[in-house]
Order: sequence, then C-alpha cells, then structure tokens
Amino acid sequence: ELIGVEDRVAAENWILERRKKFLESGNQKAYNEDLQNNPLNEEEIFRKTIVNNFNTNILNKQMHEINILVHPKWTKYKLEWVIDEKTKVAKIPYEVKCVPLKPHENQDECVWIIDGELPSKAFVNKYCSGIDSYDINESKESKSLGAMLVLDRVTKMPVAAIRCRPQRREVFYELCIKLSVLYKLIGNVLIDIANGVILTHFENAGLRHYLADRPRKFESEKSEQSHEKGVRLTGFSKPRMVSLMETHIEDYGHLIWFPALISELGNYDEVEIGSDNDLADAYGIALMQDISCEIRPKNMEENVVKNRFELTQFEDDGKGGLRRKGGGGTLKDIQEDSDLMWDMFGPPQ
Repeated sequence: ELIGVEDRVAAENWILERRKKFLESGNQKAYNEDLQNNPLNEEEIFRKTIVNNFNTNILNKQMHEINILVHPKWTKYKLEWVIDEKTKVAKIPYEVKCVPLKPHENQDECVWIIDGELPSKAFVNKYCSGIDSYDINESKESKSLGAMLVLDRVTKMPVAAIRCRPQRREVFYELCIKLSVLYKLIGNVLIDIANGVILTHFENAGLRHYLADRPRKFESEKSEQSHEKGVRLTGFSKPRMVSLMETHIEDYGHLIWFPALISELGNYDEVEIGSDNDLADAYGIALMQDISCEIRPKNMEENVVKNRFELTQFEDDGKGGLRRKGGGGTLKDIQEDSDLMWDMFGPPQ
C-alpha cells in the first residue's frame, strides 16, 4: 500500500465508471458537465460542452476527427461561368467550372467542396440546398455571414458550402447561383425568405425554376402564408427543422466534414429566430427541402439498356442450325417449337 501517493489509475477508472452510469441513466447533461470539469485528455479539454438537444458527443468526436486530419477533406474553389467562344458571354444554358482557389486570392469569395464530391452526372435530383442569406451589405447589429449548404440526398452528406460575407451582397448571391447551377439544383434551392432579396436575383438571372416551392409540410393548418417560393422560419416550423437536424446528427454526424458547421451546431440556439449561426440554419433548411421534395433521386445509368435497338445477330451452330451470336441455345425447328409449346401450355383449343 502506498501512503501519500496518487493512485491515478484508480482515479481515472472511478471517473470513467461514473460517466458510464450517467450515460446508462440517460443523464446527458451530467455526463457533459463531468467531461468539462474532469477532463482526462487533450481532446476533452478543448471539447464543447454547451448542452442543447443535439448530440454533443457526436459533434465533439467528429470535430476531433477533423482536427487530426493532415489535410482538410474539402477544397476551396472559385466558380466561373463557362464562356461562349462566339458571343464572349456566359453560355446559355448556364455552365459553371470550378477553379481551385489560390492562397493569395480573396478568401471571402469562394465555395467549399468535399474532395471527390463534385456533382454526379449519373443522377438527377440527387442534391438539394438551403440558403440563409442577408439583404444588407454591412450590419452593426449582426455578425451574420450568410451561408448556403448543398446536401447529397442519397448519402446524406453535406458536400458543398458557402459561408462568407463579400463586400457586396450581389457577390454572395452570384456565388449561390453558380453553386446551384453546378449541382443542377433545379427546384431544390430552398431559401429563408426573412432575407429574400436573393430570390429576385435568381429570377432576374432567369433561374426561377431553381427555387424550391414553399414547404407546406412545415406549416400549421392555420397558416396564412401565401408566398410561392422559399420558407419562413416560425415558431411552428423551426422546432420541426431542429428535429430534422437532431436526427441527421445522430445518423449522419460522422459525414459532416466542415468544421464551421460543427462549431455552429455546438453553439446553436434552438429557439432564437434569426440567429447568426447561418451555416447551421442553411443545413437545417436543406434538410427541410430533402423531406419536402417528393421526387426521389434517380440513377439514370441504371435505366440504360445497352444495344437496345440492335437486331439479334445469328451464327452457324455447326450442326445445321443457328444460334444467337455471342451465346444462347440452338434455335428449334417448327415441330420442336410446337412440342415445346404443347408441353408448357397444352394442346391448341
């Protein structure tokens, strides 16, 4: 027996056992407070312990996974219109190309895209997005940056994001339009109409058909809303949006690779309407659109039948008969065909 010497192993085991009991009893708040007051390692020292209904443990674990990466899983791009060589203006219909952003270029005018997650050409209706915009170039009352998030509706991974506040709001609007065109978000751009000037920007660009319809699934029966496009976050719709966020974090939190989104979710105010957690709001709005869009993603390559319109080719089977070229049985003569049909369906009536 050691007198006057700390038993670190026993103390650590005691702390871990206490935490286990908190989790088994469902006392998430006590568990998080214990992590904050009795950290056992560097990861726990710097973890967030703000308690809301989001699974803080999943968010903290994912932030740790992000922090230990040698290189982020995403790349910054600037988006440019593809120019028509004849007219010297943007091609119609619009096309967008991605150019990796260089360190010396403006970091406030770019998009983030997960590596390997540029838009898939095989699918249609594969992506949806949410936008939390702003109408004023500079605001003394808000730190809001404006944000857009693109969600893969098949994997449920957030694959692209905008989170910046360029000097002019029109630059932000243009970034959102370009990202929408890049991912072919036709009918799947859901925008919070609390700052709805951006809707007019889409319409003026001839892209009204990119805007998502008002998601009626998130309205009360007594709702008097009459706008056609976009969503209004209210005391009725926001709790339902937050519920979607909670579920997505539980099921797909390990697919969130944007640290800014993890950070905002950790600080998220579930009650406040019009918070400064713009990327988190854009994430929630994208989830609303995923639920609201009744047309599911479709893999067009699955419907491609090779040689659909080519006639069957035949070759000599070496026995005086014919067989399908490339394989297949020998064709039967008329009597054999008759006998086969008789066996299968009985004699003719």
